[in-house]
Amino acid sequence: MTAERCLTRAAPDPRKECPMTPLEIKFEVLKKWRTIKAAAEFLEANRSALSYCIWKKRRSPELRMKLAQALGMTVEELFGDS
Repeated sequence: MTAERCLTRAAPDPRKECPMTPLEIKFEVLKKWRTIKAAAEFLEANRSALSYCIWKKRRSPELRMKLAQALGMTVEELFGDS
């Protein structure tokens, strides 16, 4: 399902059905910490691991959970799965 379809559907909360895109996740990280490096330091991870997590290249349940909690979201809202 594309992001456009998610946003145009008449659902009470489209985020619950459609995960964020990697670019949306990156923007949220940059909005909160200003750099990926600063976010990685806060989350006690290295920069490349965080980037791989954001771009959904590698699945790290622990890092996904830390990132979701830090952004005030659930893993499902960010990544679409648990």
